[in-house]
Amino acid sequence: MRYLIGLVFLCFAASARAEPPLVILGGDPGGVYAPLARALASGIGESVPGRNVEVKDTAGSPENILLLQAGQGDLAFAQGDLVSEAWKGNRDLGFPGKMDHLRAIAGLYPDYLQIVVAPGAGIAGPAGLKGKRVGVGAVRSGTELTTRAVLKAAGLTYRDFSETKLVAFDESMAMLLAGTIDGFFVMAGLDTPALASAAAAAKVAFVPVPPSLVEALGDPVYVPTSIPANFYGGGQPEVPTVSIRNQLITRAEVSEDLAYRLTEALFASHDALAAAHPNGKWITLDARATLSPVPLHPGAARFYREHKLLGD
Repeated sequence: MRYLIGLVFLCFAASARAEPPLVILGGDPGGVYAPLARALASGIGESVPGRNVEVKDTAGSPENILLLQAGQGDLAFAQGDLVSEAWKGNRDLGFPGKMDHLRAIAGLYPDYLQIVVAPGAGIAGPAGLKGKRVGVGAVRSGTELTTRAVLKAAGLTYRDFSETKLVAFDESMAMLLAGTIDGFFVMAGLDTPALASAAAAAKVAFVPVPPSLVEALGDPVYVPTSIPANFYGGGQPEVPTVSIRNQLITRAEVSEDLAYRLTEALFASHDALAAAHPNGKWITLDARATLSPVPLHPGAARFYREHKLLGD
């Protein structure tokens, strides 16, 4: 009897000491973040033995940031510009104050702002969308919040459009091809299959975003770049635009040792991440991984110092 009581006590004590699962905040199951989060979860399971890892599907960057700040997650994927605005506490974008618990694990891969219109639309820049029917992304999605920032820098608001459609990428693409909107904004990698197939078939064109407009955004997370000529085929010209590096972020409360092992697991999972989504191949251990609009977590900084990517 004493043996049984002792065994029950030990089991109870072990259960009480068991750590809660590590929660990764991903995104929409049909997007990029969700498959990357699941591939990363497998890698963390190998690097942090004995720790359960859960992936939570979310509405994307804004929700991920708010949940992380509230302690309802341990790792999150998010667009770099929204991480920057969250750190500033931009209330216009839905952040009630400075999201000061955020810490960076790594800069990941770039997304490109792609303003998509019908071929022959003759729109030379964002100002040419005045009076048009425009899709701006799903409500409070990363695309929608970035679109707002770009429009503001261009001196535009939604009121300048004849119709504003708060719809996600798939619906925007279908509406453009059906002729029920004139253009749409999307933040996405250059490997987006639906864009690639439509552009290759000469069913869409892209509106340039000039470097002067990128500068007017006033934040180094916005980088002037271009969609390379003929990247999508069909004779597509080079298109100036803006890119933003996605971020993997954590909370300040995560221990230095755990943050170190999470950073290690990220780069050890490169092949699995690349297999999970084409954008995963761009997640590489180089100096760009250390760039973030929020401070690096000390555990991540230690990892980068050991790999000679940060000074002492």
